[in-house]
Amino acid sequence: MALITKTPEKKGKTGIVKADGPLGGLDRKLLPPDTLSKLQLNKELLEAAEKGDTGKVADLLKMGADPNAKDKYGVSALSYAAYERHVEITRLLLENGADPDSKSKLEISPLFGAVGEGYLRKYSNYSREIVELLISKGAEVNGVNTNLGLTALMFAEYGASEILIAHGADVNAKDAFGDSVLVHAKRRGRDDIVGLLEKHGARE
Repeated sequence: MALITKTPEKKGKTGIVKADGPLGGLDRKLLPPDTLSKLQLNKELLEAAEKGDTGKVADLLKMGADPNAKDKYGVSALSYAAYERHVEITRLLLENGADPDSKSKLEISPLFGAVGEGYLRKYSNYSREIVELLISKGAEVNGVNTNLGLTALMFAEYGASEILIAHGADVNAKDAFGDSVLVHAKRRGRDDIVGLLEKHGARE
């Protein structure tokens, strides 16, 4: 996962760190049975959301897993689903109360990771359905991500940019360094997005 800084600790196939077992080194003796069960359910939910196992996600939610569960980096199940472009899991989590604006410890939201290219180098595409789902459930289109003051529009693919603008994204937003959305588009070499932004009144 492009958002997570890996460590030399033991890792599972999903990229979620498993330090000293599934509970991240916590002493089982210090935790009541119901807490142990909840932690395990949440851990499995995060893994299933990342892998795209819709059936397992549904089952875990019915068993009491927290739809807002996060890993040690603050990355939520919804973020994993959105970043990996798992539409039905994204829908399922949102319908069960997942926060569309949940942010990781790096201050990255599900929407920021879902809009396409740029900051999350792993992705060069986007999912229209996921972007629209997140916005329909209240995701903040002008939300600031990372300590660099970035908005989703600064790194969105063309189609995602159209959706964001249609829902009120600020085409003249600036990051922490004073660079505008238009500057970001030019820096990315996206003349098509530059044209779209200028059409909607963007300025440097």
